Amino acid sequence: MQRKVTEEESKAIRLDILVEVDQFCRKNGLTYFLAFGTLLGAIRHKGYIPWDDDTDIMMPREDLEIFKQKFKSKKYKYSDIDTEYGYEYPFPRITCNATYNKKGLVAKYYGINIDLYPIDGLPKTDQEIKKFFDKYRSLLKSRLFLIKVRNKLVRLFPIKNIPFIRILTKRCVKHIQKYQRNNSTKNMVIDVCRVYSKSIFDGAVDVEFEGKKFLAPIGWDEFLRTRYGDYMELPPENQRHPYHVGNYFWK
Repeated sequence: MQRKVTEEESKAIRLDILVEVDQFCRKNGLTYFLAFGTLLGAIRHKGYIPWDDDTDIMMPREDLEIFKQKFKSKKYKYSDIDTEYGYEYPFPRITCNATYNKKGLVAKYYGINIDLYPIDGLPKTDQEIKKFFDKYRSLLKSRLFLIKVRNKLVRLFPIKNIPFIRILTKRCVKHIQKYQRNNSTKNMVIDVCRVYSKSIFDGAVDVEFEGKKFLAPIGWDEFLRTRYGDYMELPPENQRHPYHVGNYFWK
């Protein structure tokens, strides 16, 4: 029986991925930022939020496309809907080659990972933005329904996937790439359809995370307030639990 990846091992792997991505991006002149709970952890805890179980970064679409083509690593790989058949998310991940995610009877998907969210543009008017998000939510809802069906089926039958999940995910990706960031007055990071000011991403600053330095958007305070409100206030104790779940194992 393969050994399950422990929580501490997962944190160590994700930190190492961050270090490798940071070094690659700085060397190649690419922009990335810590995002969401990882950025919040850097500002509030100087590292991982104690009860958080994933790691997020974000990258302007134009830099992401270069990263996708050029990033090479012995330990980690870039994964998205184009590179892995069973991939099911409308954003990429950087995954650990030595681990895998066990689902169902036979499926073995991507391993321990960090999420890589693209920063894209939005339409210029509030009405157009609403239509844009309404369409995206509709695509996500259909995709999520099929994923739930798939997750039930793979526990009963020796299959890896069902039709149309890949098609719907590709439609999600195509939809969020519709507007060029440089021609937009506002930006979006795929995050339950929130709108972020373009100026947030106009530069980068170093922030501390687990004793190392990584990049945050120059408008990190506005980003976190847009996402979390009063982000320095800890949530109630009954809400301090991991959000994601996964059965990760060493190969």
